[in-house]
Amino acid sequence: MVYARRSAELTLTVLFWGVWIYLVMPLLSLLLWLAGIYLFVDRMITLGGYHAFADQLLNYGLAVLIMWLLLTLWVVWNVARYGRRERRNVRPQHVSDKQMAATMGLTAATVSRLRSHKTVALHFESENRPAIEAVN
Repeated sequence: MVYARRSAELTLTVLFWGVWIYLVMPLLSLLLWLAGIYLFVDRMITLGGYHAFADQLLNYGLAVLIMWLLLTLWVVWNVARYGRRERRNVRPQHVSDKQMAATMGLTAATVSRLRSHKTVALHFESENRPAIEAVN
């Protein structure tokens, strides 16, 4: 009895602390956002961090430009090399319901019925034979 009472008290305490934290999170988020603005103003404007940012902006801009050029060259090379034409010579043959039924050990009617369903469940029986059923 005492254990159940303490367990219930602990559960309620944890639950209400969780609710309190959930309700306080927007306020905490606002305070952290304001602190972030203060740190940004302090580091970037008061201490002159924008000078370092401006110096590095050129380097980062060049790096992004080089990556963009390399990617563009790769795409142009692929289009020139392979083109936009279909290069597959052999098309796969259509598999009939009878062929699929023979492979899976089912009847053609069952395969036809399974094709008409959106969802099909597959599991394996004892001898690694597939057992398939339509789910609706």
